[in-house]
Amino acid sequence: MAPFLMARVHDIEFITTTTEKEALILENNLIKRYRPRYNVILRDDKTYYHLSLDPAEKFPRLQLVRKRMNNAAMYFGPYPSGLAAKETLRFVQQVFPLRSCRNRDFKLRPRPCLEHQIGRCLAPCKGLIDEDSYRKLVENVVSFLQGRRRELISGIKAQMEEAAQDLNFEEAARLRDRVAAWSTRWKTKCRLGGTKDQDVLGVYAHEDNYQLCILFVRGESFWQ
Repeated sequence: MAPFLMARVHDIEFITTTTEKEALILENNLIKRYRPRYNVILRDDKTYYHLSLDPAEKFPRLQLVRKRMNNAAMYFGPYPSGLAAKETLRFVQQVFPLRSCRNRDFKLRPRPCLEHQIGRCLAPCKGLIDEDSYRKLVENVVSFLQGRRRELISGIKAQMEEAAQDLNFEEAARLRDRVAAWSTRWKTKCRLGGTKDQDVLGVYAHEDNYQLCILFVRGESFWQ
């Protein structure tokens, strides 16, 4: 904290939350309620980004949202920065090519768009993927965003074997590449034994300075 801020502090109060997500939501609500002078971010009607997906749609898509407008939709987040949310969305679209077009464009499109040509969409708008196959892709996206790595990899490998047995080698190769891309992106040099959920606290001390790092391990996925 900057010295000029410390000079203006009279009291410090801590509110303990169960998860980081709860902490971000609480911070957002408190800033909007009390409108502190030095918290310029989130003082307006904006809030943290979420990724939204409506499973009720025939061919769902992921989109960035700031407000929960659809109670039937699934929301993933919040993301503390727009850059983090957009980077996650970009990666998901590269590995799991859901459609990204608006519903109006989806219904009126005369032919597959550029996203299909560069391999980032399977063109459900023109029937190039059936609803069941697309639904499996949506399930993979949900597993990925919920951090269910083991379930995700097992599901994709099962689909890959099924495609190979049906002699659909092009689809099997596409699924193989999807597993490889996902595993490469999230490969780490640290591995903790077992698959149980764990919270790991790291402490570093140097003279009068201390640094804490909390590592949340869920299955085989972890984040700070």
